[in-house]
Amino acid sequence: MGLRGAKPGWIEWEKPTKLALLRWWAMEGADDVAIAAKIGIAVSTFYEWKKKSKKISEAVARGKEETDAPIISVLYQLALKGEPWAVTMWLRNRQPERFRDKQEISMKHETVVIHDSIPDSIPDHD
Repeated sequence: MGLRGAKPGWIEWEKPTKLALLRWWAMEGADDVAIAAKIGIAVSTFYEWKKKSKKISEAVARGKEETDAPIISVLYQLALKGEPWAVTMWLRNRQPERFRDKQEISMKHETVVIHDSIPDSIPDHD
């Protein structure tokens, strides 16, 4: 905000009623992009708000956790019962580096010099 003495927008969103709204939006499944749009700010600004304000960050995180917890519990129970799709989903989300569908391999291009250490002729050992 360019006006002197004007409060940054994130301070306004630390009020209990605004924090409750952020939490509710997160509980409804809104991600950071959608929450920023609802507030009327760029998502990059919302990321800055979350860095500056522990209250805002925690409100959003709590909303997401409260919604995810029962679903995670059901998925976990299904995985324990041996439902293959549930096991796959659980592993992909808990250990994505090991169980994702598509493995990404990063390779560096390096020049390798091979020195010929094989003699022109191999002596007979008869």
